Amino acid sequence: MTSKITIAGPLAPIPQVPEKAKAATPSACGFGSDESPAGESPLLRALRIGAEGLGQLSSRERQVLVAASTGLEDKEIAVMLELSYWTIRTLWQRILTKLEAPSRRYATARLLEQLLKL
Repeated sequence: MTSKITIAGPLAPIPQVPEKAKAATPSACGFGSDESPAGESPLLRALRIGAEGLGQLSSRERQVLVAASTGLEDKEIAVMLELSYWTIRTLWQRILTKLEAPSRRYATARLLEQLLKL
């Protein structure tokens, strides 16, 4: 006997990428250059510099950590860095392992702690 699977109701629409993620390119956030981009906020610059102090993280892992600390969600970070959502999830696992952090909040707190040392 074969069973039929039916979906009740219409499929949920694919979520749209917010404008803030479309505008936030790696170069606009200061990745890939030593100079601050024009119009970079002091907070974003401090986060970028503070992340460099977390030496055990790769540059891509630092990018994810900085982007998350500015309030972007994983899907938005994926769009910004032109990576898949699942790659961002994998990078998060590496970040948490390297920082021995139990959560993303703790990892972000480590970044902010690094900022206080500047």
